[in-house]
Parts: sequence; structure tokens; C-alpha cells
Amino acid sequence: MRADQLRDLLALGLEPDKFHAVVAIMSRRSANAIRVERCKNKKAEAFPETFPGNVSEGHVLKSAVVLPFKEESKKERKITAPRGTRLPEGWEPSEETCEWARQETGWDDHTLSRHLDEFCDYWHSVAGAKATKLDWNKTFRNRIRDLVERKGYGVQKR
Repeated sequence: MRADQLRDLLALGLEPDKFHAVVAIMSRRSANAIRVERCKNKKAEAFPETFPGNVSEGHVLKSAVVLPFKEESKKERKITAPRGTRLPEGWEPSEETCEWARQETGWDDHTLSRHLDEFCDYWHSVAGAKATKLDWNKTFRNRIRDLVERKGYGVQKR
């Protein structure tokens, strides 16, 4: 342990038994633990409002003893984004989506039903993350647009 670190500990005014315990713990720290501590202190210097007891350079141990850096757990850090789902068995597009498809393409119910069956068969057979979507009605509308614009099926509205 360096002399300036001991001086910092003494400046904290710890009781003797706590002082000796901290010195013993700090003396056994590995080089990696000291590097981690320095990294935490750099974060504390960059965001002083979150570390109100922090002081200037050279006080490596002060924040470790007085203000331990609280690591967020993975659960706390995780921002839960909406998760997609697989196409449910027996899924059918909403009535609004079917009406939009009829107007957009000029298809009758039989043709629309055939393309719906092809759409469902495709998405039920796809594996992995690619097979999950947030909104299956929007995915179906995109497929209809793809059929009309790229494949030339239906009457393209202009």
C-alpha cells in the first residue's frame, strides 16, 4: 500500500479496528482489482453528481471506502424491448387488413385466401429469430405489397 493511500485512510478518521481491516483488505487486492477501482473512480470523476463524496485525483481509496461504486445487476440494466412472437396457429389478418388488401390488389376472397395460406405456411416453417415479428398484420401487408410491386400480381394502385 502506498503512503498517500494510507494518508487518505487516516484522513477519513476511521476507528482503529476499521482502519486496520481496510488496510488488510486493500493490501491483499490484486492488480486487477486496483485497475477496476481506478476505472470506477474515472466514472465518478466524469459524473460527479452521482458520486457526491468524491474528491480530486490521488484519492483512489476514498471513494472505495466511503462511497462504494454500485454495479447495476443485469436485470436492472436490461431495458425490455417488445418481443416478437411466432405466427400463431390459425392466425388470420384483421378485417381492416383484408379490406385494405382487396382494395390495393383487386383480388377476390379466393385469391386472398390462397396468398394467406402461402404466407402462413412460409412463416410456420421458418426457424429461429427470423420467424418472430411484432405485428403480423403489418408483415402480411408488406407481403401483399411485395406481391403487387415486385411480382406483378394484382392491380397496382397509382
